[in-house]
Amino acid sequence: MTRWYNQYVGLPYGRAPGQYTCWSLVAKAYREVLRIDVPEYGEVSAAYVAATGRLRSGLGTLEEMAQARRAVARAIDAGQASECWEPKEDPVPFDVVLMLNTKTSRIGHVGVMATSDLILHTENSHGSVLVPVSHLSVRGRILGYRRHVNVGRDL
Repeated sequence: MTRWYNQYVGLPYGRAPGQYTCWSLVAKAYREVLRIDVPEYGEVSAAYVAATGRLRSGLGTLEEMAQARRAVARAIDAGQASECWEPKEDPVPFDVVLMLNTKTSRIGHVGVMATSDLILHTENSHGSVLVPVSHLSVRGRILGYRRHVNVGRDL
């Protein structure tokens, strides 16, 4: 399982077929490498994207945007509370990295640990990237780690 992450570096960011958001990248790696299916949150994120687009175009309202944000927050909270994820302090490969959305001060981005000090995550401008935990794009944003109960300790 060495360097399993290389095949995911450079995947394009987005929601269209063949593109990946932060969570869909995690789900893809879990499904393909570990054979573990994790929940998809596409419907929630799609509603959020639609609300954002409507607001920017002048057709939406701030209340619609607030409702979409609350739906995303509920999905994230439910996912964290799920009994299949255990909080961890010392990350190992395949632990999910919870990161701060600096605009909302809540968890708003995730990545997956590739090694004990490298994170695979997506960036709007670059697609999926592999960065050290000290990298500018993640430094100061890491709020914690979650390990799926089916991930072996010896990876």
